[in-house]
Amino acid sequence: MSTVIVEELYKKFSSKLSDSVRSGIGEIVKPQNQRNSKSLSKSEFWALENISFKLEKGDSLGILGANGSGKTTLLRVLNGTYKPTRGSFEIREPFGSLIAAGAGFSPTLTGRENIFLSAALLGLTTQEISKKYDSIVEFSELGDFLDMPLSHYSSGMSVRLGFAVATSVTPEVLLIDEVLAVGDIGFQRKCFGRIHELKQAGTTLLIVSHSTDSTWELCNKGLFMEDGKSTGIEDVKSVIAKYVNSTISKKQTTQQETYDQYSESSVQLNLISIWGNQGPKREIFFRDNLNLGIYLSSQKSYSQSFLRLNFSNDRYNPIATVDTSLHYGGISSLGSGDHEIEIMIHQVNLKPGNYFLDFSVCDTRGGPHIGLFPKALQFEILATPDKPLYDFNVQGLIDLPAEVVKFK
Repeated sequence: MSTVIVEELYKKFSSKLSDSVRSGIGEIVKPQNQRNSKSLSKSEFWALENISFKLEKGDSLGILGANGSGKTTLLRVLNGTYKPTRGSFEIREPFGSLIAAGAGFSPTLTGRENIFLSAALLGLTTQEISKKYDSIVEFSELGDFLDMPLSHYSSGMSVRLGFAVATSVTPEVLLIDEVLAVGDIGFQRKCFGRIHELKQAGTTLLIVSHSTDSTWELCNKGLFMEDGKSTGIEDVKSVIAKYVNSTISKKQTTQQETYDQYSESSVQLNLISIWGNQGPKREIFFRDNLNLGIYLSSQKSYSQSFLRLNFSNDRYNPIATVDTSLHYGGISSLGSGDHEIEIMIHQVNLKPGNYFLDFSVCDTRGGPHIGLFPKALQFEILATPDKPLYDFNVQGLIDLPAEVVKFK
């Protein structure tokens, strides 16, 4: 049974107040089929453009995307705050909505009065609200503040009250827009527990979030939005991968003509390149084999030397090192002349993100570098749905390889 149906939904806004007012009046006074909805003035843009999807009873949809991608606009169209410029949608009632802290509340009324007001808007009678009142107060943990005007509440307190009221019933559909992010950790976990209860009861959830771990925990489907557009519902792992990759600063790879040296050296780095499993000039994905092609020349011979690769994160904090002298078949000396070197690092476990590579030639006896080339390379590690480290929002930069040798 379909609980949410969205068909070719469009919503336009304007960066100019006059055009925005004119467009808004037109949407109010004209029937939808008579609006000049296909045209845009110079100041107008599509906040939503051709969005379509369908959800069944019990589905949980995670909506991910950068700020300004249209996520909140979509929910505000679905809850009736905005009228769509084009397209249509259907939501099975009753449905609840948590779009912003304090939304639907009156700031001049007390918390107690707002409970009755908000619950009445959900369709509950005064008698039904009275029966649920104690459980709402208990869940919100705001019993000492219910006679205080809502204008004196913090955003976190408003969210507590709003969530407690909205989930006091079991709606067919519940819209949630990042409001849980302002609550403390303890209350967030409490809310997740209530959301799981609603899922088990068959409520359809639409959750806007920037948290990949929350999306993975709560959702069985995903919708990735970018510039008001979406390709439709996908597997939640694929949507998380798209979102993670959209947050990584991608730069067009250009081959450097010269490489900065820390000091004068008889070693010259002529070229360094990097590629993953897809081959040269292609993306490098998490747990790919990382290949480095190094071309250098040396005016002298160094009988006791090795190559060092230092990896740093986007803040240029060192996180990993490769020394060629420490590996089987490694390099422990460097002759004079030109050299072509290829190094493979198996299944690189760097978390998706931006990285720098420093390259150096070192003396095994210590002392100054024979040649040091800081930030010789900048590259990105991207997420992919079939290698799911990022599903759990890992805080570390490196996924350490391990083998379970015994399990009883």
